[in-house]
Amino acid sequence: MGWMKDDSPPDDGREDGRVVCAQCGASHDPHDAHPELANPDEWAFGPRGIILACSSCPRCRQLVNLTPHAIVLRGADGDTTVPPSGAVARVGSCPGQARAVPGCPVLIQDPPAWGEVEGLPKPLSGTMYIVSGMVGARCPERRDVVSPGTGPADGAIRDDAGRIVAVTRLVAAKRR
Repeated sequence: MGWMKDDSPPDDGREDGRVVCAQCGASHDPHDAHPELANPDEWAFGPRGIILACSSCPRCRQLVNLTPHAIVLRGADGDTTVPPSGAVARVGSCPGQARAVPGCPVLIQDPPAWGEVEGLPKPLSGTMYIVSGMVGARCPERRDVVSPGTGPADGAIRDDAGRIVAVTRLVAAKRR
């Protein structure tokens, strides 16, 4: 997935310097396609030419599900299921102290100490990572991390037992 420098002759109707998306074949001006990489000095070279991650073509954006569950996205055109990738992003934790309380049949445990996010890949242009709400909340600096919108105002679709079967939006972490 990415962009290749268009080495076709100029007489094919494309202006010199345009790029072709390797995924969908669309031709774009590199400034429109990926403004932060429009400077040729910043392009990364790959085996088939200049490769840029595709950020302007919806067919080429990649959603990577870093939860253990399939995520069903319900849009205007129907449902899209994003299967689990096999990798899971989690927030590390250290359990709190457990103590007995008279009259309570089980131990009461203090809240855990939350650690760092584990299993979240580095940003990859053109890729959005779907993570749990807890992981997403710990990554406010990451614009490529979203969580399924399951809150009361998010419009999640539930079955008769109240289980979420689809979401109608993905939620980015609140920026600090």
